Amino acid sequence: MIIDVHAHADFLSEEKLVEIQKNKKIRLVISNSVNLNSCKKNLEFSRKYSKIRLAAGLYPEEDLTLAEYSKFEKFVRKNKKE
Repeated sequence: MIIDVHAHADFLSEEKLVEIQKNKKIRLVISNSVNLNSCKKNLEFSRKYSKIRLAAGLYPEEDLTLAEYSKFEKFVRKNKKE
């Protein structure tokens, strides 16, 4: 059984995600986000594929404005139970 704790599902094709979902050896994939857009995409995948889980995060070298950070924080608070 495989649990991948640091993947980027938002970088993968839909075909690869279906393959992961069907693979009996893979139990769980934690998809780490690098910005708000990848958070949204990974949340969509976690809703669609039972083996994908979202890890909301920001790339440490991103130079965010306060407004951008606030949008990210709002997104996390809104979706924290998923």
